[in-house]
Amino acid sequence: ESSIKTIYNFVDLQKFSPKNLPPDQTEFRSKHQVESSDFVVGFAGRLIKRKGWKEFLQAAQILSKKRKDIKFMIAGDGNDKPALLEMIKDFQLGEQVRYLGYCDNMLAFYGSLDLFAMPSHFEGLPMSQLEVMALGVPLVTTDGPGMDEVPRDGKEAIFVKLYDPQDLADKIEVLYLDRVKAKELAKNGLIRVQEFGLNSYVQQLEETYLDLRQQALS
Repeated sequence: ESSIKTIYNFVDLQKFSPKNLPPDQTEFRSKHQVESSDFVVGFAGRLIKRKGWKEFLQAAQILSKKRKDIKFMIAGDGNDKPALLEMIKDFQLGEQVRYLGYCDNMLAFYGSLDLFAMPSHFEGLPMSQLEVMALGVPLVTTDGPGMDEVPRDGKEAIFVKLYDPQDLADKIEVLYLDRVKAKELAKNGLIRVQEFGLNSYVQQLEETYLDLRQQALS
């Protein structure tokens, strides 16, 4: 293990910056029939099993029974799209869930959210996690492989148990009720993600190659 060094992905901190977000959420929300007063939870990613879209919809079903002003938006496409649409229909979530399909303006999507949820089963280092942190969007994420390496539980995110839609629903509701805590997570995320910009990545890469060269010459 002492011979292994990890260099994490970088996020474009120039592009994914709060200053580049739309001035308000109204336009994007209105386009997708979401009220400005709603609390909006977002999901983005390929529609495949390991991304946890089923748990996301199951959590939406749980919350739809008691929190009508929580809405859910899904951006993404993939092989599981027919199954996702069928589940939305079966769960009668037409009023609560907005499926956007492929989204070519992720800044507008992220900017319309009050919370981003990542119920993935495992990842490498998910770029959407870094992007929402860089934009100051509160984050709820599973604590599975790859998701728990950058944000810290209770500091930059709230962690959710793997494969547990009830826990996901509970953690979403925690931040729905405690907007101060949500803002605190977002603020901490903005600070933490500065360590994962391009300059830091290049510096680590150069140091690694120089170290390897030195070892080869010695």
